Amino acid sequence: MTAMMAAIVFMMKQKYLVATSAFVVTLGMTDACAAMQANQQTTPTNRHAYTDNAGNQAESQPARLQKPAAKKITLTGRFHLVAGTRHGVLILRTEISDGNHIYSLTQKGSPPPSKISVKKSSQFRIEGTFSSDRHPKVVAFDPLFQNRLEKHSKLVQFFVPIEIGPGIDPAQVKPEIIFDGQVCSDEGICVPIQAMKTVAVFAGFYANQAQKQSDSQFRKR
Repeated sequence: MTAMMAAIVFMMKQKYLVATSAFVVTLGMTDACAAMQANQQTTPTNRHAYTDNAGNQAESQPARLQKPAAKKITLTGRFHLVAGTRHGVLILRTEISDGNHIYSLTQKGSPPPSKISVKKSSQFRIEGTFSSDRHPKVVAFDPLFQNRLEKHSKLVQFFVPIEIGPGIDPAQVKPEIIFDGQVCSDEGICVPIQAMKTVAVFAGFYANQAQKQSDSQFRKR
């Protein structure tokens, strides 16, 4: 009888331990679910509250990207050689959409100037630095930048002397021109331009005339 009672007590203890374990597991799952719900409630989103023009509080929508710089400025490149020589001029044609402008190569301070570079190649060499085919529009003092500004709008071409290597077919030369700077609207909204590239192509020979006359040819294109 004593042995039977001991067996019954043992079985009751086992059932209690199993029930307790199940309760602990269930409790753990409940706590985990609660923690997940709390985390979802407290995790910040990419939206934030803002005050509109009427002073009302509202939740912002995801920010719209600004119009890409590629839609505001178009770059094309070409180069010409003096007939009978390996020397000529490399030209970057820059077309800027209405209501926008870029800054000159000689702009001082802020905003920074536009910069033009050419990827190095064994087929040619650049002889000097780029110059523009027209003077920029000068703003003596801009209240936003607190500085003198030099702007180009609509169309401006930049040119630099180039020399093709001996025995090189000019038609096979493809100089890569790189433009850095920013394009800004007349309202003062600017979009940075970082390493915008264009590949120049050979556009033919021109007569060996005075440099002033040859420059005039290019500026009319």
